[in-house]
Amino acid sequence: MVNRLRFTIDDIAPYAGLDELKMFCTGTVMLHLEPYQIAIFDLKKRKRLESSIQRYLTRDLVIHSKLSPKGTVLAVPRLTGDMVFYELRIPTQS
Repeated sequence: MVNRLRFTIDDIAPYAGLDELKMFCTGTVMLHLEPYQIAIFDLKKRKRLESSIQRYLTRDLVIHSKLSPKGTVLAVPRLTGDMVFYELRIPTQS
């Protein structure tokens, strides 16, 4: 598990500070959150599957985001204190 995390930080996001990003792994897929962007990577093929610009996803909101136990819903707090829930549709084929 440590090697996978090291691979992720070194190869996918070497430019981002650790306090400005958050990563979630579900099997062979990794969600990479950083300010204003959500990206999905296939860890086996080391390939980006999808990415999405999120205009209101600030550094503080990234830090407090959570992933559901099944890895299908991403919860991100709003500036008002409410939560926004993103249903994840992770591609099955890369």
